[in-house]
Amino acid sequence: MQNLGFDQIPDTDLSLGNNLLRQVPNPFLGQIPANTSLGQATVSTAQLLRPYPQFTGFTAVRSTAGSSIYHSFQLRIERHMANGFTFLTSYTFSKLIDDGSPGAAQSYNGENSGFQDLNNRRLERSLAAQNLAQHFVTGFVYELPFGQGKHFLSGVRGPAAFLVGGWQVNGIVTTQDGIPLSLTTASNPTLGAVGAGGLRPNNDGHSAAKSGPVADRLNSYFDTSVFSQPGAFQFGNTARTLPDVRAPGIVDLDLSGVKNTKIKERYSLQFRAEFFNALIHPNFFLPNVTYGAPGFGSISSINPSAPARIVQLALKLYF
Repeated sequence: MQNLGFDQIPDTDLSLGNNLLRQVPNPFLGQIPANTSLGQATVSTAQLLRPYPQFTGFTAVRSTAGSSIYHSFQLRIERHMANGFTFLTSYTFSKLIDDGSPGAAQSYNGENSGFQDLNNRRLERSLAAQNLAQHFVTGFVYELPFGQGKHFLSGVRGPAAFLVGGWQVNGIVTTQDGIPLSLTTASNPTLGAVGAGGLRPNNDGHSAAKSGPVADRLNSYFDTSVFSQPGAFQFGNTARTLPDVRAPGIVDLDLSGVKNTKIKERYSLQFRAEFFNALIHPNFFLPNVTYGAPGFGSISSINPSAPARIVQLALKLYF
């Protein structure tokens, strides 16, 4: 669901240029409170060309309008517990295309604040802002083969049995592509005056993609020189999401070591040591995607969903 505006002037009227800003007598004078923008003696020509000139905006909030198409290849491999070992692996290769992504995710993924040309929604069709082209995850549990009832040291007794037995190693490996980037422009007041939606910059026809490690291009993650500010009363030609430039992906390994010790018939003790992002792999967040803003194209933070290593220790008594 997303907000959908219905009060943009017809695209054919954009050719009037600066005449759209010309002040003309206000036909609503005296009918609208004087302390409002439409209660003054004059209004702009653009205001009177809107479908609903008596309002400064007309929006369907959380509209269900939109269409999408999704294709994917999905692979799943699973091994149930055998000899103390079990794992589950899944891989997805997919493509999601839509003409507008849910507004709830906008602040996170860089998705535009709305359609650009509200009279031509076909221009919004592109890769969805949530599209993860490739996603791989595998998890495993391995009960180490040491101690009573196991393959090695099964005859150990006494205090030694408490030390060598009951060990378990768990892990989750995750790798995934980043999301497509959605660019906006810091401002285009002429289009704002005619009721247009979220605005984008122009592209000169060249790809903004750059190669190389992310850490080597934090100050210029993609080629910003291929973008420019649209002219007055002109929409930018950049797609809603870039087809070949994605945010940094995620590579993450979470490990845990578990020691289960049976104390008596009714009691057992478990010690856990958990290491999130065990390899301390830097997973960077989105670059600045606002054309005209300081730091456009640069990355200044770590992905909050995959932070630096976190170590967690726990001791549990079961009874």
